[in-house]
Amino acid sequence: DKNETVFKPTEELLHKLVDVVSKGGNFLLNVGPEPSGRIRPEEAERLEAVGRWMRKYGESIYGTTASPFRLLPFFGRVTQKDNRLYVHLFDWPADGQLVLPGLQTAPVAVALLGRPDETVGWQFADRDGDRDVLLTLPKEPTDPIDSVVVLDFDAAPVVEPLTLRPSGDGVLDLPSAFAEIRSRHGQRAKPCSEKGRVYIGNWSNPGDVVAWSFTLPNAGTYAVAIDSRTASKEGIGQRIEVRVGEQTLVGTIAEDGIAVEGSIAIPAGEQTLSVKLLDAKRTGPAILDLFGVTLRPAG
Repeated sequence: DKNETVFKPTEELLHKLVDVVSKGGNFLLNVGPEPSGRIRPEEAERLEAVGRWMRKYGESIYGTTASPFRLLPFFGRVTQKDNRLYVHLFDWPADGQLVLPGLQTAPVAVALLGRPDETVGWQFADRDGDRDVLLTLPKEPTDPIDSVVVLDFDAAPVVEPLTLRPSGDGVLDLPSAFAEIRSRHGQRAKPCSEKGRVYIGNWSNPGDVVAWSFTLPNAGTYAVAIDSRTASKEGIGQRIEVRVGEQTLVGTIAEDGIAVEGSIAIPAGEQTLSVKLLDAKRTGPAILDLFGVTLRPAG
């Protein structure tokens, strides 16, 4: 479009490229020349920046397959090539700790792509009876947009799917890192991260629904707590809806958070909880930054 004046930033393009490849897809950019045959400077600048990143980290994209992980607790993605995993970090963890949930296979080598001489430690870690791999990273990332950690194995790594379920005290935490954004048209909401903590940001479209799938071993009644912050003054006073099956609760956005009145009865088994904006306008300002939802046994 010759009248286009808004261009996606390089960071968003690279993150989308990695996201698509980590799901087994191919990423197509619609960049067309002007009648003169010239690529506009804004588009050329972004293509050149993607090319610079690919020259350094291209092996983590070319010839790779989809991620073996269904859920990741950090802002990033994973690609795989035979017995090698490439862990893409869009936001470097502030504490230097990175969990790969459900990874059962011990790596024979772990390194930073681009800085192979730096030490990356690893160990198995227990999570409520499940086993994860915990990486200890250096202080600084290798790239401001996407740093890549490489794990090598003697055979194809085995990953047990992560299932969200209540902890021993019955509390169920649903962090935004594990959420899915469902949208029919004009999606605005997207995963973001701040100091290694993932949240759903840029959320203004009421058609964007944030959802979690989880499993309850037993039926129960739960109070709902929303971990969030207002993204703009326009969000104050607007409502959100929390839904599980046919049951809904409504909360109102205030400067100091969201209070959700009442409780919700959830049967045992696999369930889905969703959150959506009720009063927002798709083309309006961002309303809410959502960090997660917590279900606590009521009573």
